[in-house]
This record gives sequence, C-alpha cells and structure tokens, in this order.
Amino acid sequence: MAFNVEVVLPSGRKVRVEELKNRDYLDIVKFCSNQDMVGLAKFFDDRFINSDLNIIERFYLLLYIRMLFIEPDITLNVDKRDIKIDIATMLNKIEQSYIDLERTVVEGGIEVTLDLPKVSYFETMDDLYLSTITSIKVGNEVIDFSTITEEECVEIIDNLPATIFKHFQTFIQTIR
Repeated sequence: MAFNVEVVLPSGRKVRVEELKNRDYLDIVKFCSNQDMVGLAKFFDDRFINSDLNIIERFYLLLYIRMLFIEPDITLNVDKRDIKIDIATMLNKIEQSYIDLERTVVEGGIEVTLDLPKVSYFETMDDLYLSTITSIKVGNEVIDFSTITEEECVEIIDNLPATIFKHFQTFIQTIR
C-alpha cells in the first residue's frame, strides 16, 4: 500500500490521493514539454482524480497535490521579476467562494439536471455539455448520466429538443 493523504474538498467531500512520485513528476513534465494538454488531463484523471469530481474539486485537488508534494508556492517570472503565489492562499479563496450550482431545467416535459462539469479538460462544446448533465427525467424514467456510456449520453443528447440547449448555454454562462 502506497502512502496517501486525505483531502477535504471545498464541497465537503473527502478523497484520498497517493503521493506524487518522481516518475509521475517526470511524466507531467513530458506532457507539458510536448504541450499535450489532453494527455496531461487524462494522466491526472487516470492517476489522481475520481471521475465524479467536478471541475472546481479537480482544480483544488491538483493545487493541493502541487502544494503538498512539490512546493507550497508557484513562482512566475514576469519581465525578469519573480512573482510568488502562495498555493494555500489560493486554496482558501476557492474554499470561501465555493457554491453548489446544481440546477434542474424543464423544457417540453423533459427535466435535465445540470451541475459543474465533471471533466478536467474539454475540447468541444459537446464535451462540456455532456459533462454538465447529471440526469435527465422523461415522465417517470430517470437516466443517471454517471451510469451510462459516453456513446449512450451522446445518443440521448442528440435526441433532446433543440430548445433545451438555450438552458445549457445560460448555465455555462453562469459558471464562467
């Protein structure tokens, strides 16, 4: 069993993460050197992040891992000056400003429950839409998006009335 630490996320949820090993750090550097953000996001998702964490929890967790296992400050060099950013201060600000944004929208008898995206990185608006839907209710049938495949999610979204997407856009504007 590898060393791990419990992290309390801003939402109040608790997760355990294994320490960042030298090999992991080297992999992160390689992804960054190759400017492969999709690969880096997948690496973090596979190695450290539970699939049910929202984007704020993911960001918080990655900052926490950075603070705990690498360095408590981030140093930026701007115009030949070093600027230090205290990660603990950033984490505190995230905790203080965290709010639950889950909401249900109804259009044409279809109830769609939306929440913060559950991805670290998305390439298209469809990826973003898919990651914000937690469930859809039509009549008495409820479809929990965490229990079905991505292909099934896409098929369901493709069959939603076009008018429902105005709610998606409004929600996305809220979380920006």
